[in-house]
Amino acid sequence: RLIVRASEGGAAVIGLDTFLSEEGGVTNEDKAADRKLSESITNAGNVVVAMKTESGGSPEINPLPMFTEGAYAIGFVDLPLDKDGFVRSSQLFLAKPGQDPQLSFATRVVEGYLASKSTGGSSPSLQLASAGVARLGDQILPLRSDLNLQLDYRTRSPAFRRISAADILFSSQSDIPPDF
Repeated sequence: RLIVRASEGGAAVIGLDTFLSEEGGVTNEDKAADRKLSESITNAGNVVVAMKTESGGSPEINPLPMFTEGAYAIGFVDLPLDKDGFVRSSQLFLAKPGQDPQLSFATRVVEGYLASKSTGGSSPSLQLASAGVARLGDQILPLRSDLNLQLDYRTRSPAFRRISAADILFSSQSDIPPDF
């Protein structure tokens, strides 16, 4: 229902930051709910689904194909820890030798947003412009020496506009600002 309401409201991109790695249950009602979720993802056409990479002894967690077939993209949600155990950066991509780079959930959401605003024929994607610099659309992203993006926690709060899922689900569309 949340995906349908956000899509009806004109969401440029919808990020579903939850693991869809298991079926909802074994009953017919559970299977119908899974189908409804899968259909909502497909019908919206702009949903980014989360996955987790294998790291730190934890296995990779992938969404079920029924949820990814109609998704706009899949992105990993892992956040790198600095040596002292704090998160100060975001890993935009993960490159493994001999494989295409995997893109993060955040990168995929931004790509989806930029694609929705693009008037050109090509969809913006993350590009490594040079050593220590990435480009996403028109935005230049300086990277740290570990190729991660430094997070700026110093911005005044709230740094991002937000709306709760409850407001999307239970308010009328007219209660939500049109530019949101």
